[in-house]
Amino acid sequence: MKDYLGENLYTEEELQTLASKLNQAAADFEKKGAHLTFVFNPNKSRIYADQMPAAYGKPAENYRLKQVVQYLKANTKLDIVDTSDVLADYHKKNPQNQIYFKYDTHWNSFGSYIATRLLAQGLKRSLPSPDAVSIQDGKHPIYDLARMLHLQDVLTEDPAPIVSGYTDRTYESQMSGEGAEIMIHGSCASPEADARKLLLIGDSYGTFMFRFLATEFVQTTYCHYSQYHRDVLEAEKPQEVVFELVERNLSLLNSFSIDRAFPQ
Repeated sequence: MKDYLGENLYTEEELQTLASKLNQAAADFEKKGAHLTFVFNPNKSRIYADQMPAAYGKPAENYRLKQVVQYLKANTKLDIVDTSDVLADYHKKNPQNQIYFKYDTHWNSFGSYIATRLLAQGLKRSLPSPDAVSIQDGKHPIYDLARMLHLQDVLTEDPAPIVSGYTDRTYESQMSGEGAEIMIHGSCASPEADARKLLLIGDSYGTFMFRFLATEFVQTTYCHYSQYHRDVLEAEKPQEVVFELVERNLSLLNSFSIDRAFPQ
């Protein structure tokens, strides 16, 4: 709720320190031949503020994600992608189309597609308009909010769209680990795939983005932030590195470097 109410803002000094750390991280990756992009995704309460209990009131005008994005764009040359506006705009114009789960804190595959499309543009790739893709009904294996309430066997009817029709290319993937230790390696043999290798370091929101990026690059690797360390970079040798965080995990920026993405 602190994100929603704007109760966890950074001080000016903290923003300066953060900008300095992230500038150093980008410079360190550049020395390894990798360009660094940051992508930030909004909490569900940010997009569905109209569904929040009245007791919490309206969302704060100034909040940490907005503060960080504005500061970094104004005071650094870092590549920053904030998917908040594109998701909020889509929800406003198409309220009938669900882009986050009802019984889960995550976005669904369609919401992820809308956000990934914006990221792809920043990486000089192009994905079709959300209106041009196909949506089939699917089912999410478990909903975290339902589980927290011990109602996972009751609250099961929640649309889990499967997005297709955004590309003719296919990819092969190999997954290792479970939960927070997951790594996914994807390869796309199509001659239309970008020859660059992409390393996506992120939280659980990033796993939704992986499949849409995996058909765009010859090699795409997803690594959960808790598992990232310099050895991953050395092994994968990417030309593009994306560090993805959902709004509620934004404090992890304070720990991010070429060496690790998780506090020691």
